Amino acid sequence: MSPLVLVGIVWIVAWGLNVLMVRSRYRESRVVRIAVPVLFGVTILVLWQGLVRQFEVSPVILPAPTDIAARFVAGYPL
Repeated sequence: MSPLVLVGIVWIVAWGLNVLMVRSRYRESRVVRIAVPVLFGVTILVLWQGLVRQFEVSPVILPAPTDIAARFVAGYPL
């Protein structure tokens, strides 16, 4: 399966879940109001990671989210 097709599928599934939550009878609940932006953010990070790795983008141009997280963790004294 093409990486772009996979990206499209991930985006459509996440978008569909968000639409279902917003149109549900629980749309005014705190859980849905928190879950919608969290799901959107996680989707963006997953797509970013996948595209950067698949197309082998130079870390100087656009580092993967996992690389950024690793730098934060390595630079934080425990």
